[in-house]
Amino acid sequence: MKMNAPIEIEMKVYAVEEESGQQAVVTMSLPVGQYPTRSTLELIFKKAQDALPDGFRVMDKPEFFNAYLQKEYGITERFATPGSREFTCEVIEMEPANDSH
Repeated sequence: MKMNAPIEIEMKVYAVEEESGQQAVVTMSLPVGQYPTRSTLELIFKKAQDALPDGFRVMDKPEFFNAYLQKEYGITERFATPGSREFTCEVIEMEPANDSH
């Protein structure tokens, strides 16, 4: 078995039930010890979508942003997100830390 590093990575996919507004999080494991490729991430995301119960769908960008703020910070207000309600398909690279201390 080939491995890149001693890592274990999980993907959490946020979903909402259309009628009740009930929220759910599907946690998916990525291949152990491997750096994920975009195709691996897309495949795991699709599996998470397929695992959702009837009536649930993946959240759009504003729904996800507000659910994340509530989970992380307890914020219950709703915030607007700039741009489209949909997520981009562009690859977004992580910005390197700017530690100039």
